[in-house]
Amino acid sequence: MILVLIQQKGHYMNQIFANRLHELRTKAGMSQKELAAELKIAPATFSNYENGIYLPPLDKACTLAKELHCSLDYLTGLSEIDLDPSLFPKPITEKLTFYQIIK
Repeated sequence: MILVLIQQKGHYMNQIFANRLHELRTKAGMSQKELAAELKIAPATFSNYENGIYLPPLDKACTLAKELHCSLDYLTGLSEIDLDPSLFPKPITEKLTFYQIIK
């Protein structure tokens, strides 16, 4: 029973990912072939992602989110809000002292 629920949930996630990938790709005006080239994968592999047959590895999913200007949460169905992450401030990468932070 648990195995069946996991498989069903996995299938559901694949479909959400596939539907959103298709929606975002067409909204961006990109072909499957163009996006596959950006990911450095075969067009057939990309087609499998968009048809819900496979989910991409994390590195490819992150690249897709970046190329399609959406969050990984939205792409995977964890969020219903489609926001471009570039709208948010970049994280601080330099080390700051406590004094600099509270200043």
